[in-house]
Amino acid sequence: MNIIIADDHPVFRAGLAVILKQVFVDAVFHEASCGEELNILLTKFTSVELLLVDLFFPGFKYSHDLPRYRKMLPLSPIIAVSMMNDRCEIEKIMSFGINGFISKSISPARIVQSIQAVMQGDVIIATCDHSLEPGIDTHIQTGDITAEGNIQSQYEALPPRQQEVLHLLGKGLSNKEIARELDLSPFTIRAHVSAVLKALGVANRSAASALVGDHDIVSNQ
Repeated sequence: MNIIIADDHPVFRAGLAVILKQVFVDAVFHEASCGEELNILLTKFTSVELLLVDLFFPGFKYSHDLPRYRKMLPLSPIIAVSMMNDRCEIEKIMSFGINGFISKSISPARIVQSIQAVMQGDVIIATCDHSLEPGIDTHIQTGDITAEGNIQSQYEALPPRQQEVLHLLGKGLSNKEIARELDLSPFTIRAHVSAVLKALGVANRSAASALVGDHDIVSNQ
């Protein structure tokens, strides 16, 4: 099991590796301090089970490189671990298809808990002022879903939380109303909605709602 930690702060890299070795005892940890080293590691291994990457380090631009790494590692969990606290920018980062955003300022225990949740298939946004709120699956592939059978299969492939969000979108609820309904933060709901749109291959929430109505794909809710 190959785990890559990409960060230009050696103390943080080493500390993260230490706490994760207690959980992933069979993993082999590889460290990169710059974009060039990370690229070498990604081309060296045929299998990468987890990529943990800071957002700011030499030779790396997350707006360009995260989408590229997502294509290179379509089935591997990718988690941004950063001090960033700009919610809008975090949403943008999540839209690149990564599996989690973890603030460096949270406790080591929560970092481990968050990473474990991602490894179990959740998408996590873990910051100082937000609880762990799992449930978005970014491994779903997008594409042509005009056929009703394809839409149904796309829906059935969604995890329960994402199905709930789609169901409530179909009812015409706003993000704030969905947040109240599911007892989640509006910030996280926006990330959920973005993932739903990506999964269904549609451009906006209106299109997603139309699919729900046109194809009755959540009639059992």
